[in-house]
Amino acid sequence: MSAPPPLIIGCHHKTGTTLLFKLGPIIAERLWRRDQLVVASSAIRKEPLSQVLERLGKDLRCYFNPWFEHEVDLPPSSIRFLHFVRHPVKWVRSAYLYHKRGGPAEGIRWLDWRVFKIGERQFSYCQLLNAVEEQFGVFLEAVRCFPEIAGTARAAYSSAGLSMKRNITLEHFQTDFDASVRSLCEFAGLDPTQIGQIANRLRVYDSTNPDHIPRLNVTHGSDSANRIEHCLSQDPGFRRLYAEPVKQMGFVWSESGASSEVSFLSDAFLDSILDIREQLLTDASSAKGQKFLCSASVRDSWLAFALQSFGEGHLLMHSFIQEMLEGIQVTIPAE
Repeated sequence: MSAPPPLIIGCHHKTGTTLLFKLGPIIAERLWRRDQLVVASSAIRKEPLSQVLERLGKDLRCYFNPWFEHEVDLPPSSIRFLHFVRHPVKWVRSAYLYHKRGGPAEGIRWLDWRVFKIGERQFSYCQLLNAVEEQFGVFLEAVRCFPEIAGTARAAYSSAGLSMKRNITLEHFQTDFDASVRSLCEFAGLDPTQIGQIANRLRVYDSTNPDHIPRLNVTHGSDSANRIEHCLSQDPGFRRLYAEPVKQMGFVWSESGASSEVSFLSDAFLDSILDIREQLLTDASSAKGQKFLCSASVRDSWLAFALQSFGEGHLLMHSFIQEMLEGIQVTIPAE
């Protein structure tokens, strides 16, 4: 009996990484040898998936990238793809609250790097979020998240032709935790007799039960969550910025529509972000990436630096965030 196609698991920061890092090893220990499972780094997240799998070799049974932004350029029946996606409104809301708290689960302290300038002082991204008004901070986060959400949406869109694919969101788990775990395990190929035991082991991560919320989860149950989601979903500029990702990931907007014709983000500013979308999705080490870095369209040295690094979104979107900061007044206590 031939082995099933490799299982490809893709997610991204704020789409379910905490749950998958717990679930992945439980599945892996029942299905594969350790050398048949690859957990990838963020450094290769923009490479076409075909190149990554070719490099890993034919013995690969499972590939997991928690920063999955690959273009899925493979034949329809060549892989099984389990993809965690999330509506941009909920993604940005969660990211804002998490980064405002300093990113307690971060191993590298990206959020403390003082790479932004207001007046004569340098500030970190975390300092900014805690100094500005909530609405302004939420839209800083909306800009910061754009490359990551666009990359996730690109993966979802390019994988649409796969014959063995399943999209899942954190909201599925909040609706029915056990059924979502069962569906995921069945897709991975686990023996049905093992699934109930796995669901029991994972139930401590069921965020619908207040006694089970992980210690590092700083966003669930926030009293500002609904307010932030409403602010984002009603802003026409946010809807324009994320119109394509929403569609590519299979989501829809709230039926009420934008509440105003005036956006927090100007059309000219949105144009400048959307104009470099392709750059933000391109692997910098590729020939196409090198062409971008040598072109006059790169906004400044920060964007060039970020395109060549594995740094987080506020580095990649540094020039846009810095533009938003021009002329504002904030009070951050001197140290």
